[in-house]
Amino acid sequence: MKKALFALFWLTIITAAVAQDGEKTAQEQQNLNSRYWNIQSNSGSLYFQNPARKASGSVYFFPRWNNIGVIVTDKEEQLLIRNINLNLDQQAFESMISADSTHQYSFKNLDYILVNNKKYRQLEHEKASKVFEYIFESEGFDLLKLHTMKVVKGSPNPMVNRPKDRYTYLNTYYVKRKKKFKRFNLNERNVVGLLTSSGIEEAAITQFVTENKMSYKDEFNVQMLLKHFLDKK
Repeated sequence: MKKALFALFWLTIITAAVAQDGEKTAQEQQNLNSRYWNIQSNSGSLYFQNPARKASGSVYFFPRWNNIGVIVTDKEEQLLIRNINLNLDQQAFESMISADSTHQYSFKNLDYILVNNKKYRQLEHEKASKVFEYIFESEGFDLLKLHTMKVVKGSPNPMVNRPKDRYTYLNTYYVKRKKKFKRFNLNERNVVGLLTSSGIEEAAITQFVTENKMSYKDEFNVQMLLKHFLDKK
């Protein structure tokens, strides 16, 4: 029964496989799906969710499940998923099978997962596996973002105006060099320091930011700034 359920799951959510060498034949696609199933059957998990806790909000990062995901294996095989979300509590990606059950992806034998064109990897940090979003990658360092959540307890005090628990969501940036993580705030001092430590002149940074009316506190602007100066090195 479990195998049948998983087979139905993959027929439902796996709609295509993207190969580096071009489109695959139907037989090649079937073989790829079979290999991926063998990977996930040993390392993924199917479980039934408990009834929702009495808290406002959700443990899931994306407001909807119809997100476009590409799973990339350590052998550079790619599979397209049209039903995926990030469980912030579990720090894992999941696909919904039914209203009360999900499939949780293991990163074993996976390189990374793209969701809505953003790259995510599971890394060991503070003795736990956590899913990081890659803002920028280079040979010297990576700029990462960690999405987390916490529960703010409700209060019976009417003055507080919080009758039940609610989830709050947090983003924390890190600079990763080799296996070392350092928290990183988006501000002028940190961003300029990151670039000058990579050999970029501060005057050139200031000129580019001024001419393009950029902000050191804006994630997209910082990403464009890093790409402008470091992608071509």
